[in-house]
Amino acid sequence: MPKKNYIAYKLSQNFVCVEIHKNEILLFLKVNSDEIGHMPVNCRSVKGIAHFGIGDLEIRVRTTDEVDAIVKFVEWSYGNVNG
Repeated sequence: MPKKNYIAYKLSQNFVCVEIHKNEILLFLKVNSDEIGHMPVNCRSVKGIAHFGIGDLEIRVRTTDEVDAIVKFVEWSYGNVNG
């Protein structure tokens, strides 16, 4: 569902919001960042930080090599909404 500042992917609720920038893509996921043991360097908690879209986890994607590493977080977010 395209919005002014992001694109949301939705089931019964949004599970990921995507912001497209010139040099990176930001994903905001409905994942509790406190449940992540070792957070990758391209991830950060955005609890209590204003941002567009949903979720407590921000992932910055700058290269295609980073995509494989974030798939599990997208699946986790999808499971939080769908499961």
